[in-house]
Amino acid sequence: MVLSGVGIEAVANGRSIELAQASGIRIVDGCNGLATIGLFAGFVLAFPGSTRRRLLFIPLGVAVIYLANVARVSLLAALQVHWPPAFEFVHNLGAPAFFHLIVFGLWVLWANYGSAPHGSASDSSSDVATESTPAVA
Repeated sequence: MVLSGVGIEAVANGRSIELAQASGIRIVDGCNGLATIGLFAGFVLAFPGSTRRRLLFIPLGVAVIYLANVARVSLLAALQVHWPPAFEFVHNLGAPAFFHLIVFGLWVLWANYGSAPHGSASDSSSDVATESTPAVA
């Protein structure tokens, strides 16, 4: 659907994307995003946080990772059509780096905002300590 939206004739056939103007792409287990989704969920589950926040954040992160993977595969297919020499470089280095940077960003978001609700006891105790410290000019 994404490729058709940008004018590239493509048909999904199982785990393959067949292209009218190029050889196409086969999505193997290492490139389907499932391992990355598991890694992301493991990050969220391993870091402190409430069950409610986890139940909201994990599906949100899965959706972001899924959309990023669709964009990655679409980019690779478009490269096969419009710039074939760049395919190997982007496939081996650029796309995985971008993809894992998104997962890292989600983890940082979780670590900073998902673990402790704002206004919790730990937040208020640090505010008190900061307020009682005299200002230095």
